[in-house]
Amino acid sequence: MKASTLTSVCGVLIALAVTLSHSSGVRAGQSRAEDLEGVCQRVASELQALYSISYYPKDKDYDGGWRAVSVQVTRARAQVRAKPGYYAK
Repeated sequence: MKASTLTSVCGVLIALAVTLSHSSGVRAGQSRAEDLEGVCQRVASELQALYSISYYPKDKDYDGGWRAVSVQVTRARAQVRAKPGYYAK
């Protein structure tokens, strides 16, 4: 998803949160909408430097067992966010 698309989606979500809080009587208030805006900004920022990789296992035995996966990078200050593994199904 492009950052500009995410920003538009976040704008809609913020407007929806404020509208729901006003129509339901619940005080979600401005602070929660601002929190949502901050979250959207961080996600949009992270998506600008997102990489995806694919993994094809050598073990083709899809027995439902757990397979551990480790992702390592050599770039300084790079942060890896990856699942620790998967179930071979």
